[in-house]
Amino acid sequence: MVTHMSVPAFGEYAKIVAAAAGDAVISGAWVLAGELPPRKRRLARVGMTAMTAAIGAGLSAGLEPPSDEDPRPAMADAPSIDPEEDEADEQADEQADDRVADPIEAQSPALRPLFVIAASGIPVAIMIGSSFLQKRWLAGLTSSGHPHPHRSLAVRVAAVAFAGTLVPRLLEAWAPSSTPEVRP
Repeated sequence: MVTHMSVPAFGEYAKIVAAAAGDAVISGAWVLAGELPPRKRRLARVGMTAMTAAIGAGLSAGLEPPSDEDPRPAMADAPSIDPEEDEADEQADEQADDRVADPIEAQSPALRPLFVIAASGIPVAIMIGSSFLQKRWLAGLTSSGHPHPHRSLAVRVAAVAFAGTLVPRLLEAWAPSSTPEVRP
């Protein structure tokens, strides 16, 4: 099976980099708020959360929900003379729809619980590892006498967040398509 890479347009790259930069700024600002007194830190973090929600709502407001009606006319197969052939076509279409609905379930139904556990466990592991790394970095910066350890930690966390967001999104954009592209 030969698959071709789909090359995203320049606008897609700009969106990916902008999203990664936004994640980096929010992550860095969240950590930077750690050097504020508790009340100001809470207010700053609530403000960042509200700002992120407002930006997300503003971006999604411009998107139209998918319509049930397709503006293009539907192309239907011409009815055949043989009704058994029509029934066979309908059954084949239904079976194809069932296979496409959930490929993991179709290929390995016994492994589905493992996929669910892994999908929920990976983000938790990343959160715990990130917290451990931040505490370690902050302790190291403080013990070495850094004048502004939270600022330095915020820069490090922002860089890691940028890379951690950018790489998977670029890989997703470059993922091989399931249908090969037709090139003349």
